[in-house]
Amino acid sequence: MSKYLTVALVLLLAVSAAGKKKPRTPDPVLCNIKTVFIEGNNSSAYQLRRHDWSYFTKMVVVNSAEQADAILEVSETNKPADPNNRWSSATTTVSVQLKDKSGKQLWFGETQVLPLDVARDFKNAAACGVK
Repeated sequence: MSKYLTVALVLLLAVSAAGKKKPRTPDPVLCNIKTVFIEGNNSSAYQLRRHDWSYFTKMVVVNSAEQADAILEVSETNKPADPNNRWSSATTTVSVQLKDKSGKQLWFGETQVLPLDVARDFKNAAACGVK
């Protein structure tokens, strides 16, 4: 009986040790972005402009691309509900690309839940240690 208990304990310790996440290394390019201009003419871009990004990042949203360190391009793709399936519903996918002033893509994100999830996803990708 104690042999089985010992084997179970060793397996439990091995699984818990393997499941620990290593801390992410901060991305210096993403962490150095202080100002961002949100580009897009849709409801998701509007929500992202109104959101206080300082909760998730160190970035501040500015009103012109010239003032910004980076540009966040926001686009929406709407998929209507399937008329043949009563359980389906319309979905909106929000895609964002963070680009520097030269147009080089620094980060890409996509969500179907809430546009504000983009800010949280950016925080996780950058790993800058904000809140």
